[in-house]
Amino acid sequence: MAVIQSIKNLLESLSLLLEQHFKLLQKELSEELSTLLGSFLGLLLCLLPLLFGYVFVNISLVFLLQLSMPMWAALLVVGLFNFVLGGVGMGWAARRLKSLKFVPETMKELFVTRRAIFQSTRQEEQGAFVGENTASQRDDAGA
Repeated sequence: MAVIQSIKNLLESLSLLLEQHFKLLQKELSEELSTLLGSFLGLLLCLLPLLFGYVFVNISLVFLLQLSMPMWAALLVVGLFNFVLGGVGMGWAARRLKSLKFVPETMKELFVTRRAIFQSTRQEEQGAFVGENTASQRDDAGA
């Protein structure tokens, strides 16, 4: 009966722990989502004027270069410059995304919980083996 009660208590504790982990995850996700949405809207509002400005700077650069070279060469130079600039920007953004931590508190809590569960399981297994050995030793001594 004690074993059944212990298992029942363990399952209830695990259920409560998982419920708390999900609540923490939900809270972190909602906070990160609201921050992300605010940043994204700010970016969208500034992106259109930035794009128009960038296009006009490129057009004026092409006309400036056209004074010293053919139009096709000026377009090629500006196009290659934008291609290289875009590649560098993509590399920087990819590196930044790799270093981003996703819901760090939840991941930390899950790691601590996993470690605690494995340690308690190992201790129970070692205790069971020690108990079996002592019981078998008692049987050997009694026989």
